[in-house]
Amino acid sequence: LRISWTRLTSIFSMMTVAGASLGFAIGATAPEADQAMAMGLPVMVLFMVVGIINPSGVDKSSPPPQFVEWIKWASPIKWAIEGLLVSEFRGLDLRPKKRGVFSWAQRIRDLPKFGAFVMVENGDQILEALGLEDASYQAVMKQLGVLSGINLAFCWFGLERQLRKATASPQKNKPSQKKRQRAPREVSSAAGSESNAAMNVPLVK
Repeated sequence: LRISWTRLTSIFSMMTVAGASLGFAIGATAPEADQAMAMGLPVMVLFMVVGIINPSGVDKSSPPPQFVEWIKWASPIKWAIEGLLVSEFRGLDLRPKKRGVFSWAQRIRDLPKFGAFVMVENGDQILEALGLEDASYQAVMKQLGVLSGINLAFCWFGLERQLRKATASPQKNKPSQKKRQRAPREVSSAAGSESNAAMNVPLVK
């Protein structure tokens, strides 16, 4: 790998933070734990699908729909992959160093075998074919930080909503408790009135 250890660990760490905060946001906004688990798996699969970059290149003449672009923007996996590619291929020289009598033939033979990018000479050409010519490591890390902040904000909003519901539910149950407390008093008062009526009945000789 050409990417430095610092950048590699930084990208994976930020992707982990963004993914964990996304899980917190889903768990906090879902009404029940089972619903949160049911929602989390499809969301992660969707982000994985849209985050994968087509290795054959990007056709800029037919861009994807706008809602797909929005999903890509929210995918931490997509940004992590872009960060790894940019850090690995930016400024990479793939041209052969040796020159002989048949330099042109040796140059073609020594070109790296990158599938659709078999004739590339540097890493910048690969990034351009993938549509990442304007991407940078700093922009990727910033975007992962923004996604983490947005997810944590949704998490805070969901927890606040759950807390309000939890504090409001005991107040709704208080009238029913009062009714339950009144019932024994009514029974005792009714029993007392019956006993008084029985005492006031004159004895028949």
